[in-house]
Amino acid sequence: MDTKELKIDWLYRLKKRMLFSLLGVLTVAIMVTMIFIAVNLRDTLVNDSKLKTHELAVTINSNLHHLMILRAPEAIQATLENIVEENESVIQATILNSQGSVTYSSDPSQIGRIYDRYEEGSCSVCHTRSGTEPEFDAVVLATDQETHRNISLIDNEKDCYDCHDPAKETIGKLIIDRSLESTYSLIQEIQLILIGAGVVCLIILVPLCSRLLLKGINKYILEIFTRNEELRLLYVMVERLSETLDMVLLKEIVIEIFKDILNADEVTLILARGEKEFSCSEWTRESDKVERKNITEDNGLNQILQDWLNGGLEKAKVSEGSKCLFMPIEKGGQRLALVFAKKKGNSFDMERLKLCSVISGHIAVAFDNARLYYIAITDELTKTFTRRHFRQCIDQTFIEYQQDGHKFALLMMDLDKFKQVNDTHGHVVGDAVLKQVGDIIHSSMRENDLVFRYGGEEFAVILPNTGEKGARYVAERIRSTTQAAVFKTGAIELKLTVSIGIETCPEAPSIHDLIVVADQALYAAKRQGRNQVVLADDSHKKSRRENVQPEEPL
Repeated sequence: MDTKELKIDWLYRLKKRMLFSLLGVLTVAIMVTMIFIAVNLRDTLVNDSKLKTHELAVTINSNLHHLMILRAPEAIQATLENIVEENESVIQATILNSQGSVTYSSDPSQIGRIYDRYEEGSCSVCHTRSGTEPEFDAVVLATDQETHRNISLIDNEKDCYDCHDPAKETIGKLIIDRSLESTYSLIQEIQLILIGAGVVCLIILVPLCSRLLLKGINKYILEIFTRNEELRLLYVMVERLSETLDMVLLKEIVIEIFKDILNADEVTLILARGEKEFSCSEWTRESDKVERKNITEDNGLNQILQDWLNGGLEKAKVSEGSKCLFMPIEKGGQRLALVFAKKKGNSFDMERLKLCSVISGHIAVAFDNARLYYIAITDELTKTFTRRHFRQCIDQTFIEYQQDGHKFALLMMDLDKFKQVNDTHGHVVGDAVLKQVGDIIHSSMRENDLVFRYGGEEFAVILPNTGEKGARYVAERIRSTTQAAVFKTGAIELKLTVSIGIETCPEAPSIHDLIVVADQALYAAKRQGRNQVVLADDSHKKSRRENVQPEEPL
């Protein structure tokens, strides 16, 4: 199983756990809500029944008080019987005197019955011990059918003193027994409705929520995965940028970074070489390699380039349709590079464009470090590398040959009779000539070729991936261009030539032999009349003169 499959499997397990957890919480929440509603609704309905029973008792008590003043016992009895007949929920209405004897009742058979408050089951609910007053004025009795009993005291008022002892505060009790059957039936119906609603929620709402949750989880996981990939990619890119200070290699890395991040079809990298000078490298999907590029005036990129060179392009710019990106790279006000990326099909992904903006700061640091390193290893006059850097490069090139078998060539060259220039015209003119020679050598090189100022007027060139034919072709081009050039410094015009010695690897068994033999070939060219290109022979014991005509390198 590869890394990608492991990541997907991990995300799948995470998604499943998150979904089950959220659905579990949702299910429990629905169940708790239903139970809460059912319990609270039951208590509310029972309390409402108590309130209605109490209101009925108050109304009856007020009416009975009036009838008792009128001394109308038959009317009192009839009132209690009518209450039961007219209210289906009222089971029985009873009046007890102060001795606990039933004086009036909706059930005439109960008249005369004496209730022992401590022995009678329906009374002991309130009367818990001898000598105490009732603890409640209402209670639910657990009988064959649950009954709500309301007890109202009948006060002994002044109008009652003719029949009752004025010393007593109460002369009896009014008891209303009301059935809770209809209330409990309603409660059961509501509970069934709640259970049905809960089941419907679990059957319909949960799957619906699961889809919505799954969509949200997928989006969340995708966001995590995307951010993780972006951070991983950013880390890899920054690590690659920090691996080298070599400007040539760094250019290839930066081009590859933009190619990979944006999935671009074309990436162009322009490096600042001065106030108005620049070098340009381009990668295209068709060629799949980094090559030098000349930007002509009719090139569509030229206007953006001129804006950048003139300081008019300070921030990244995305074309309409998001198919072209122009991103300046700078640090501390120092203009370093300009990146142009193009996509021929779909538009660039906006998140990836943001990632490019983030990485641009790291690229600026890398280019600035490479620029400072380039200054340190570059000869200020000729803009070629120093002799110290030559040793590092030749060692690394030889190591790569030993590891990968990549052959290379070394050119050692020296200006002919240059001492006469200094002696005749002075060192200022001599320096100007050396600068022009450096430009000639650079113009004859490929992107990856390395040019060094080896001594006063002596130069060295390392040609990677080059055999004898390619080395002779490059050497002859430098020789013929130098011979044809006119070196102008003020009013002074000079004609100069150059002698070049060549040695290739693997012909040379070591770096020391490579340098020595190439140098011997150079001095052989000097001895044979100067303005020559000499290739060292295989024995490294003698040099032969090469009458070479320019031919295409391998």
